[in-house]
Amino acid sequence: MAENEQKQTFFYTEKDEDKLIGIIESDGDLKERCDVLREIGRVATVKSVEPLAALLGDEVLAHRARYALEMMPFPEVDDVLRKAMKDQKGELLSGIIMSLGNRRDTAAVDAIAEQLGSSEPAVALAAAYALGNIGTQDSTNALLASLPESKGTHRDAICEGLLRAAEAMKAAGWDENALAVYDRLRILKEPRHVREAAMVSSVEMRS
Repeated sequence: MAENEQKQTFFYTEKDEDKLIGIIESDGDLKERCDVLREIGRVATVKSVEPLAALLGDEVLAHRARYALEMMPFPEVDDVLRKAMKDQKGELLSGIIMSLGNRRDTAAVDAIAEQLGSSEPAVALAAAYALGNIGTQDSTNALLASLPESKGTHRDAICEGLLRAAEAMKAAGWDENALAVYDRLRILKEPRHVREAAMVSSVEMRS
């Protein structure tokens, strides 16, 4: 098994980019395309962005394409992800939202916030987590605005998003902003783990 895994290891460089793009754009072997998608984000230049973006609506390859895009440090990636939000729904849209959150794309906050009220639960939950990961005051305000009317798992996601946002702001040195969120969360009845985490963080920051 170890020998087989060694044979499947790829060591591509930027010199191979055109070849890799050709493979992912082809209708060839699915496994080969998946293997390339696993590698291309590590070596890609900006010219790989559009070929990868073309796969964001592919039910089979979209997840791998997003993974590759998330690794790439180009603003063009955020542009194509925000554009793709308008074209997808369901799990594909959820994945795009999560990728924007993982990249902490502040320009996507308004578009993501609109999805907090989505009738598709997975999309609404992804929006809450993504806004939390972005961790700015604007993304936090969007979560706070949705908190009073939220219920059930949606409320849990909003609170988890707020906790993530507070932690991100704390890490960025925005102590007052973080404390304001912790103080809001620690008076909630549910979810208990969020309330307790917020209480501990609030006490630690004030001690």
